[in-house]
Amino acid sequence: GCSRSDDDGSASSGPSEALATEDREIGKPKSAVASTQRKPTPSLSAVRRAFEDGRSADALKMAQSYLVVNPSHPEALFIAGQCLYAENEFEQAIETMRLVPPDDEEFGLSALGAIADWTLGLGKPEEAEATFRMILEKHGDVPLAHSRIAMLLNSQGKRFESVPHLVKLASMQDVTGRE
Repeated sequence: GCSRSDDDGSASSGPSEALATEDREIGKPKSAVASTQRKPTPSLSAVRRAFEDGRSADALKMAQSYLVVNPSHPEALFIAGQCLYAENEFEQAIETMRLVPPDDEEFGLSALGAIADWTLGLGKPEEAEATFRMILEKHGDVPLAHSRIAMLLNSQGKRFESVPHLVKLASMQDVTGRE
């Protein structure tokens, strides 16, 4: 996994490839990065508080600053993705969530779930299906993933393909009226 830094601003393990190759903060043009780098790095708890208080634009700016110093920090990436989505930057939110390692113990499952839901909401059922399958592959039998993929497949007329997911839900005793 990644080494993590909570609030001390110390670097975690190597920079994410997307950030390193673009040499910029998520959601900001290169010209805006220089001024941000001179400011003190906000603590992750401050980023978290701003987001929880509903200040997604502020939280996004703070998360971007935090990610300059800690470019692959899963929680900072996750919060940045949520902020971008709240700011109606849907594609960028999805791409940011994709930077969260899928097998991260704390944020991998939640990031994949957000990606699946958001791509489905954007009318991209193939991407959503692939992401639901990744959830099941990386995180085992997650009832919600089985339920959502079964509903997705049913809505596409792929009833036969949905059967294994419905059977799994039944064996887990997690079937609702929706399925």
